[in-house]
Amino acid sequence: MSRGTPAFREARSRKVAPLGSEYTEAPVWWSDEAMPPSLPVVPLPSETDVLIVGSGYTGVSAACELHARGRQATVVDKGRVGRGASTRNAGIVHPGVKPNLLRFLKKRGAFGRALYDETVRAFEYVESTISDRKIDCDYSLAGHIQLAAKRSHVSMLRELNRVCNDELGEPSRFIPAEDLRAESGSTGYHGGLVMERSGTLDPAKYYTGMLNSARQSGAEFHEHTHVTRIEHHGSAGLLVYTSRGTIVAKDVLVATDGYTDDALRGLQRRIVPIGSYAIATEPLAEDLARAVSPNGRSQMDTKNFLLAWRVLPDRTLLFGGRTSFRPTTVQIAREHLYQSMLDVLPQLAGVSIVSAWGGMVGFTFDRLPHAGRHRGVTYAMGYCGSGVALAPYIGFRTGAWLAGGKPPLFAQLAFRTAPLYRGRPWFLRSVGWYYQLKDRVP
Repeated sequence: MSRGTPAFREARSRKVAPLGSEYTEAPVWWSDEAMPPSLPVVPLPSETDVLIVGSGYTGVSAACELHARGRQATVVDKGRVGRGASTRNAGIVHPGVKPNLLRFLKKRGAFGRALYDETVRAFEYVESTISDRKIDCDYSLAGHIQLAAKRSHVSMLRELNRVCNDELGEPSRFIPAEDLRAESGSTGYHGGLVMERSGTLDPAKYYTGMLNSARQSGAEFHEHTHVTRIEHHGSAGLLVYTSRGTIVAKDVLVATDGYTDDALRGLQRRIVPIGSYAIATEPLAEDLARAVSPNGRSQMDTKNFLLAWRVLPDRTLLFGGRTSFRPTTVQIAREHLYQSMLDVLPQLAGVSIVSAWGGMVGFTFDRLPHAGRHRGVTYAMGYCGSGVALAPYIGFRTGAWLAGGKPPLFAQLAFRTAPLYRGRPWFLRSVGWYYQLKDRVP
């Protein structure tokens, strides 16, 4: 849509997102070339060594490792494989956990440092799988920049820069506000922190590469197979009831994250599903794309309701964030994100939106990922929006554990719930108001 045209003036005056002629409400990654085709329907086995519930990054990675160590894995998913968060995310991969790193390290001490080091290994694991398995997923080690949304956040980023360089061995660089234009097309922030050990990838292509590796190793995948109940089955292990029959499994790994349902009530009580949404623009002109992202880095701000964006290889801008903690629609989220995009990148006024979508992110009450066992069922979940690095790695470590190796370090964390929480997050509206207020206070 050209500036100055009636359609542009109308969109700007009405403050609605201008939609491209081929607008879709599906992830921009979901092309026929990137996503796996529907899998052939074959009978469920009557028994298996390990039944994995959930076919995302965690499940495929665990399946690969189990077969590498001589254990049979059967993976079931209540929908199509890879249609959850693993192919709905922004494709930003980096070390770290969701809580503020400075407070996290101060609170957790040496154990916190060990957990952080695990996230570095998680990042390296993703890089190694891309290289070793020759996965063509547009990977780029471009780094990312965290942008200070408030003046009060500048001192936090400066201190984080010191800790990263002096204590963690993380290459980083603080950028004062007056120099931000060299890194970002947004002029509304008060400083930034460039993190060099950070990359981007096409999450659908990466997922498909991992899925192919798992299937080639011998793992079986069954789509449209909903687990409805799990019971102990004496010395045989566990009896798993599904929409397509029952399976006896020596072990069960639940890897459903934000899509955990009431068939797994004990785990559902420990996961808070929160919607995350994104929009993608039409390809930007080359000079505009360079102005928005001079060095090709992904960018994110320091708000609780964070915004994140990056320019894709075809110069499409991907812009996403958490628009609301309570349930909403893709259409409502799209309009909110479009306005937020113009707030931080006003030069994009009039650029058409070609795709909008959402998905569920699994949050935990301590905002850390968890692995462990609950009533005889193994689990790995709760990535809190940082799953591109963490989910494949924790899946790999959990698969090794089920094959006789050591448990993941994250298994040492207590997986707690909250009083009165039964898997229906009735408190999200109030929590959302609280964090929105915090974002508005200078």
